Amino acid sequence: MRPAVFALSLVALPVLGFAGTACSHSDETETPAANLADVNFEEGASDEALEALLAKPVDAKKSVPVTVPAAKQVFAKSPVPLFTWEEAKTAALPMKKPGSPSRFFVFEREAWAHGTPMNGAGYFLVFKSSSGNLARVFTGTKSYLPTADVWAKLVAAKDVTLTITAGVFEDNALVAGSGPFVSATIPFTVTP
Repeated sequence: MRPAVFALSLVALPVLGFAGTACSHSDETETPAANLADVNFEEGASDEALEALLAKPVDAKKSVPVTVPAAKQVFAKSPVPLFTWEEAKTAALPMKKPGSPSRFFVFEREAWAHGTPMNGAGYFLVFKSSSGNLARVFTGTKSYLPTADVWAKLVAAKDVTLTITAGVFEDNALVAGSGPFVSATIPFTVTP
């Protein structure tokens, strides 16, 4: 083999191997699971992270402190309230290991077909009435301002409960020791 051809093959082989198999295909669907189809995803939340959160048993030793609403709080129809909560005390996030040069020469790598993976805290809000779920929201922030559609459902129901399930994620995976944690079920009323 000629030296120039040999040198070119040393450069081209890893590049072609990386480019040709850089994304792995999985059998995942492009939409959230059917049982999550009604969930509103906001502020960096992903359906993969929510599925990971709901797949684990609840850690009953910790809970999510809800600040608004207070138990049995009464809201007027207007203005729409901002629902808020605090972080549950969780395990520290592990430090991401710095990548090594050899990771670029792996022939198959994981693909993020659904967009950016969720990292950090995530909160799953479930608003219910006596007739069932009114709205479900998964968000990466510690507050939620209902949309006009969601607020209309809560106003129509009048007597509502809120439960929040939380966890901390790294690349859509629930970090060990960081949830899921669940708040108390908070009842509140909206006056028409």
